[in-house]
Amino acid sequence: MDGRRSEPVITSRERFFVIGDDDTILGFRFAGLRGQAVSDATEAGLALEQAIRARVPIIIITDVAAQMIRDKVNAIRFEAKTSILVEVPTRKGPIEGRPKLIDLIHEAVGIHV
Repeated sequence: MDGRRSEPVITSRERFFVIGDDDTILGFRFAGLRGQAVSDATEAGLALEQAIRARVPIIIITDVAAQMIRDKVNAIRFEAKTSILVEVPTRKGPIEGRPKLIDLIHEAVGIHV
């Protein structure tokens, strides 16, 4: 074995797919969701592209993995018509300095919630 992780086989039956670190993938696996553990931008980008090609309706990605491929994440979030992309923190918590969800909602719609 050459040390590379194998790409998951994602089918069009998948309703959710998770991209993130080993601990996050394991946790979601206990909940019955499949995913791909990634450790760098190349792996994260490939996993995201494969999930989009398979038309997975909901893609869950850790904020750390999303930060590695921010341009791709933003493009999908604003342009993709087939998938919803949800960022979640790792078990270590959200990335420091990241705006809170409530602040993003306020910025987007101009209403304090």
